[in-house]
Amino acid sequence: WGPEKERGGSRPDAPARRGLAGLVRAAARRAGNVSVMFVQRQVLRRRFFEKRIYDYRLVLDYDDPGISAQLMRRGEREPEQRFILERELKPGMTVLDLGANIGYYTVMMARRVGATERVFAVEPVPANFSLLSRNVELNGVAGWCGLEAVAIGHTGGVPSASSPSPMS
Repeated sequence: WGPEKERGGSRPDAPARRGLAGLVRAAARRAGNVSVMFVQRQVLRRRFFEKRIYDYRLVLDYDDPGISAQLMRRGEREPEQRFILERELKPGMTVLDLGANIGYYTVMMARRVGATERVFAVEPVPANFSLLSRNVELNGVAGWCGLEAVAIGHTGGVPSASSPSPMS
């Protein structure tokens, strides 16, 4: 524990244990995500780019203030839901992803239940559906998933409003 132990402290707190160098390294790691996003968007003028999320990759939309933004910054989303899915889903199960958005859970679930074409994902927003399709293909699970560009609701008909941009 270094100097803290020698001064009689039983457990150093995190900042003291890391020291200035550790804090600088942590800040650089966090800034790394921001700088990569900045280069992708501002220098290369790219709206979409790939990012590793857990053990797969997703195409994210720089202009999406929702799930893409959260995944760009943190590299994960709703870890408690991931824990539940990993615990409950078994190979061969059938899974529905209603409101699949860009495919964050669709890809995760498809990898969990296996190559059984038993993941059915629906997404009504055209821009999100496009990313959902790309992400399923990118991760090699397209043959396992049934994708539909529809809305699911308790009444029939066509929605009165649609969004031209991705929603979360």
